[in-house]
Amino acid sequence: DWRIISWSCMYHDLAKGLHSDDHSKLGVEIVKRDFKRYGFAKSFTEEVSWLVNNHLELSIAAFRKNPKARKTWEDLEGKGVQGARLWRLAIFTVIDILATNPEAWSAWKAQLLHDLVEVLSAEVTQKYFSLKNTLQKKNLKGLEEILSGFDPLVLEELPAHLLADDLKRARESSKSLEPLVFKKGAGLWLRFHSKIDQEGVLANYVQRLYSLGLGIRQAAIQTLPGVGVYDWFQVSSAKSPEIVEKMVRNSGVLKAEVPSVSYDRIDWITIDDEEWTLSFRGRDQAGFLTSATQALARAGLNVKSARVHTWGRQVDDIFSVRPSEQEPEVVLKNIKSELNVKM
Repeated sequence: DWRIISWSCMYHDLAKGLHSDDHSKLGVEIVKRDFKRYGFAKSFTEEVSWLVNNHLELSIAAFRKNPKARKTWEDLEGKGVQGARLWRLAIFTVIDILATNPEAWSAWKAQLLHDLVEVLSAEVTQKYFSLKNTLQKKNLKGLEEILSGFDPLVLEELPAHLLADDLKRARESSKSLEPLVFKKGAGLWLRFHSKIDQEGVLANYVQRLYSLGLGIRQAAIQTLPGVGVYDWFQVSSAKSPEIVEKMVRNSGVLKAEVPSVSYDRIDWITIDDEEWTLSFRGRDQAGFLTSATQALARAGLNVKSARVHTWGRQVDDIFSVRPSEQEPEVVLKNIKSELNVKM
């Protein structure tokens, strides 16, 4: 690796000042010409050529773009910035800046570069690319739109091959798929799918799980273009995946009485023209999520996505909903009044 970086440092700006619109590409030509004379291995020449050609990509992405934006690291991945190449390019970027102008290097730039490398090397990012590559091989229509709103929680918890096969079925099916159950470790993940999104669909799913005695530990609620409602729930159950799947498929619209739930706080987190985000906080108790989703449905709010957060005995469930015709303050007042939460 250090040989690759060292030779790249010598050659990356060698074409500067020559008659060329792109000194990086001309530099690659010089590398290939000289390395052939030196008798270097083809693989070594390719790696140095790649680093010379892409030596500015990481600094541009880290210092001029949003390092946490999916498009930023998708563009880098498309240029081969992954694996060993990512680390070589990161080291090269620091060396290049220090060699060109030591005063240009700062703690701020170091942090931005660190953040970008951390995102690109994260397991969830690698799983995202694995899913994308698998779906590309399956020629899935509308791939970019589907993945643009995909919940990272699902990528972290479920294998790419399972998601790829299931998404393809959901995308190509003309009707809703039957519930699917997948066992991971000691827990179970359950997927609901509805080809048509409509008010109250989430409340129905949560009600069915509650009625079957399946406690929800985590949830990723999402509506994907061309796919429809594609919700995953991590549930607690001592039963086998086969039995749970059969129970859920035969559950229909079971209704169990939901106990009275007390919430500490219900607040808007963000409000804009595209979506409103609402938080339900309180101690962990039976019916917490069920009661919240029912209140949202009765308020006429269509849930776009949601995340269920439970740590210890505390719960913070966050819902992103489509804007209502009513003012946010009125909607919140009605929900709090229904659930007996202090104004």
